[in-house]
Formats: sequence, C-alpha cells, structure tokens
Amino acid sequence: MITPMKNQKKQGFSLIEIMVSLAIFAIVVVVATGALLSTIDATKKAQATQTVLTNLNLALEGMTREIHTGSDYVVTDGGSGVGSKISFKDKGNVDTVVYTFVGASGSDKGKITKQKGSGLEGVITAPEVNVKSLKFTKIGGVSGGTQPRVFITVSGMAGNNIKYQTSFEIQTTVSQRKLNY
Repeated sequence: MITPMKNQKKQGFSLIEIMVSLAIFAIVVVVATGALLSTIDATKKAQATQTVLTNLNLALEGMTREIHTGSDYVVTDGGSGVGSKISFKDKGNVDTVVYTFVGASGSDKGKITKQKGSGLEGVITAPEVNVKSLKFTKIGGVSGGTQPRVFITVSGMAGNNIKYQTSFEIQTTVSQRKLNY
C-alpha cells in the first residue's frame, strides 16, 4: 500500500539555511585570504631586507677589516674627531685608503665610496642601500698613549621598493691591530 505524501517528512536544507552557511563560508575565506596575503607580503619584505643587509654587512666587514689592519687614522669633515670621512695607511703602509660618505648630490648620493692610493675604487654599498648618515669617531692614538679605536655608525634605509623599505642603524668599533709604539 502506498502511503500518502503528507505523512512523509521532507529532508534537506531551507533556502535561508543555505544562504547563512554560504555567508559564513565567504567570511572565513576572506579572512583566510587576507592573512595569507599579509604573510606573503611579510615574507617578501623579510627576504628583501635580508638580502640588502647581507650586502651592507659584507661592505662594512671589508671596511672594518682594512681599518683594523691599517694605521695613522685621520677622521675629517667634522669636529672633535667625528666625521664622515676616514683616511689611513693600509697594512703594508704603502697606500692611503679613504672611505667617504657621499651625502650630497650626484649619482653616488647616499653611498659609501672607497679610494685606495691614487685611484677611486668606487661605491662599496649596494644600489638598494640608501645611507643617510655615516660617522667615524677616532679615540686614542699615539699622543694619548692608548691603542687607537674607530667607532663607526651607519644609518639609512634598505630596499628599493617603498613598500618593503626598512630603516637600519649599525654601530661597530674597530681597534688598530698593530701597536703604535
């Protein structure tokens, strides 16, 4: 015998239930997509910053190594032993090495340059590094009876893309390796 339709229960979802569940699902997808895009942006910024700062670290390591093995430090372009330019004799006491911060106009603006002997070796910082300030501070020396030290402070912005730029400030101290006496 066939049972009448009115006694059977209808199973399924109503239109309102489907619309509510789709709205909740859409909200979850939008939030998850936003979080994913933020994570991707943060990763790109971290990678760009890491690359640029690794290059800056390499440039500063070379500079500090040469200052460490050099002698006769002279800091200029400032008063009381502080300046944006340092010159010294290289480890063989043959050539004069000069590191200069180019803060004025020109194609090398915001860069650190190196000159050895009579020739300019060029810019030692990457194009992605914009140095805002470079200060050399010399302490001690022959007349003071202490081993000379040079404090180096570098600050600026790293990164070409404004969205991924990061400011930095690096300080290091270099002492002269060989004794002056």
